[in-house]
Amino acid sequence: MDNGSMEMLEILKLYRQIDALQYLKEAFELGIGEEDEVIKSVGFTPDEVLEIKSVLDTDLLTPSLLNKLDAKKSEINKELNKKLGVFLADSILYIYHDWRKALKARWPGIYRNEPVRSVLKSRVIFLSVLEVRWKDIANRDCVGYFGAGVYSTEFVASHSEKAIDRHVPIDGILITKNLLNEIFASPPRVIGSGGSVHRELISRIVVGELLSNPRLKTQTISLFMSIGLKGKSDSIEFLNAIRSSALLEKKGKELVFLSALPDFYNKLIVSEEKFMELMESDIKGEPGVAGYEGALEKLNDLYNVMDLDMILNKIREGIKKTLRFVWDEFIMLHR
Repeated sequence: MDNGSMEMLEILKLYRQIDALQYLKEAFELGIGEEDEVIKSVGFTPDEVLEIKSVLDTDLLTPSLLNKLDAKKSEINKELNKKLGVFLADSILYIYHDWRKALKARWPGIYRNEPVRSVLKSRVIFLSVLEVRWKDIANRDCVGYFGAGVYSTEFVASHSEKAIDRHVPIDGILITKNLLNEIFASPPRVIGSGGSVHRELISRIVVGELLSNPRLKTQTISLFMSIGLKGKSDSIEFLNAIRSSALLEKKGKELVFLSALPDFYNKLIVSEEKFMELMESDIKGEPGVAGYEGALEKLNDLYNVMDLDMILNKIREGIKKTLRFVWDEFIMLHR
């Protein structure tokens, strides 16, 4: 059994202990005092009885333990949050509040073979579970964030007066370190809590801290409401993207990366096969970006870091373990 599986079992064990203590408390508060009756009413197995007695350091489950239960639950919760923080350390939620502004992009893009008149919004919501760093052929420091998310635009096409929403699921963001530093140097929105950062152009939210930091949770909910995310289509599409990433057996050639690398600036990178399958209108452009590039396979040749099968496996594993513990928090933030 690998370390990740062992950590998962430890976390599940702590959740189980917290639940057992709560059930025990409810039984005592109902006036059930005899150990046999408590075990019967709660439905503890013999192994669970031994475990809960060990946790409480007692030989007998009686109402005299009632005052001890909340303190023990709090103690276990602290241990649980610590373990979750380590277990979900790679899970980071990024929000690029204005992707085009962050890239200083001017080209508004194309929609259905017609120029886009104006881009009203270009936002990226992305759950990263894997970070890869490398140097390109010009010795620039680059970073790739891999996971699941959505690139969302609101725009006005040349043939219309009505704003249109469009959402493209993505599996990665590729960017130079210099540009990323510039984006993070944009003015602050609010002072972040813990390891989280909220800037004019980008927010970085440490997912594990959402479970243990009430201030961060409240702050993040307020942020989502203030920028018009909560309950909106961008959020719903993001939830669909991460859920699909965990459930669907996607192949490496189906990955889509949003790139801010100099070689593929403001483009959506796909495999050559996927590029050929796209409709002609999609190949020519997307609102807010400079279109698609069938260069997924070339990334490994250029940078020698893009093992697509490894990335795909890491994405699937990372998304699944993150959603197992924080899906409720994501629902609360977005809906």
